[in-house]
Amino acid sequence: MKREKLLFFFLAGLFLGVLLIQFVDDSLLKQNGLFSEDTIRRMKYIDINENSLFWYCLRKRGLLIAFLALLAWTSVVRQANYICCGIVGGWSGVLLASSCMRFGIAGPLLCLGVMFPQGLCYVFAYYLYLNWVEACEKSREKKIFGKMIQIFTMAGVVLIGILLESYVNPNLLCYMIKFLT
Repeated sequence: MKREKLLFFFLAGLFLGVLLIQFVDDSLLKQNGLFSEDTIRRMKYIDINENSLFWYCLRKRGLLIAFLALLAWTSVVRQANYICCGIVGGWSGVLLASSCMRFGIAGPLLCLGVMFPQGLCYVFAYYLYLNWVEACEKSREKKIFGKMIQIFTMAGVVLIGILLESYVNPNLLCYMIKFLT
């Protein structure tokens, strides 16, 4: 799988996401969006149940890992990864553009706060996944033990990301929102 094509689809999605936000009315973003006054106020003073958040994230990310692992054994895995990178890029563009419109230059800092530190684990797990897909495409042999170790490694990295997303990120995000607003 060509990394340059994946980067192209991500950047194309990022550009389209930023472009999409430019055509949306500012009042719509300020009244109903992720960065509306009401949402930010609630996020400042929310009391988060980390255990419930952990199980929610585990369910969501676990289903995604199972889906991607099954998808790796099909013939459409390349096209699906290109589409996935485009969608992630598009949502990243929407998030970055809307945060910049709401907070100015501090918007990208808030986006980093939203993605740090679990985003590092998720990007690394996706990198491991892409390497695994390439290995599966090159050799269709029945080396099930090696492939299972790779799957468990990816799942372990995602589990670390889920733990960070559930127990570390909410506190960092609350401090960052209080600091920025």
